[in-house]
Amino acid sequence: MSMVSAACPLCKIIVVEGNSATFGSLAAAEDTAVRLGAQVISNSYGARESGFTQAYATDYNHPGHVVVASSGDYGYTAAMSPANFASVTSVGGTELARVSNARGWTEKVWNNRFGASGSGCSAYVAKPSWQHDPHCPGRTIADVSALAWNVPIYDSSVPKNLGGPWLTIGGTSASSPLIAGMYALAGNAATVKPGHEYTHASALFAVTTGDNDWFNEAHGASCGYDYLCVAKKGYDAPTRAGHPGRHRRFLAERGRQERAAGRSGRTAAPPPIAVWRRPAWSTCICPLRLLTAQSTTRATGRRSLQWLRTPACRSQKPHQMEDQLSRLT
Repeated sequence: MSMVSAACPLCKIIVVEGNSATFGSLAAAEDTAVRLGAQVISNSYGARESGFTQAYATDYNHPGHVVVASSGDYGYTAAMSPANFASVTSVGGTELARVSNARGWTEKVWNNRFGASGSGCSAYVAKPSWQHDPHCPGRTIADVSALAWNVPIYDSSVPKNLGGPWLTIGGTSASSPLIAGMYALAGNAATVKPGHEYTHASALFAVTTGDNDWFNEAHGASCGYDYLCVAKKGYDAPTRAGHPGRHRRFLAERGRQERAAGRSGRTAAPPPIAVWRRPAWSTCICPLRLLTAQSTTRATGRRSLQWLRTPACRSQKPHQMEDQLSRLT
């Protein structure tokens, strides 16, 4: 919710929580969000695509609504669902560093020891008409990207001994709702169709540095240094072509609506946006979310990052968490 409100402070946010972490329950929550009037729906979860997850594709296909989903936090690997659906905008992640240039920042593919922007070539979903990359015969993810690392938030529920209440979060679970908030702010979700980012590439900051070859730590060798796991000019799977630059064309339609509303004396209110919220559980089954707390040790004065998971999670690697979620479905 913090990332949505950061992009669209005046948006009406609808929190939809599934009854469980199964795909059936999550798909039902998707339909509920549409029924409640959300024009933009953000999904910060996912699991490795399979024939089972494909059975829920229709629940994520809602013409007249923009549906976005995290591309995953495990780098170049099998395509994740629901991000692999052709009706969904798949959102990857980047990280920023302050520099002295006109923009004030450099940007690269999010990839560190905690995770990396997800990308993959679908073995189940055909290539959409708006994708033309040459080395994946099916649907390629991601479609667009946004900031996914070193995002500060305030959470009063996290105690000081775990680094709270100020936290530093990361993962495509942060970048997905940020993109959703941009679409909601633009106010054109009722008319935007899948593939919108591909026809507005000039509105994106190009990210041409980094890779998401995270599992093997091979710096791009796992995909032959191809665009599927290495950032390049033009399209690349880890980031697509970058993230929306200052909302430019993403907000063009919003500006037209506000001008029209001003002429008629009406106020153009931002549309409702739904944010998926995970149900409560005591095991390690969790969405693809990388949540970290930044704390300072008294002895060294150094800051350290800690995983915030349930006790059952702390000994597991991210891919084990992913596999466990897949088995749950």
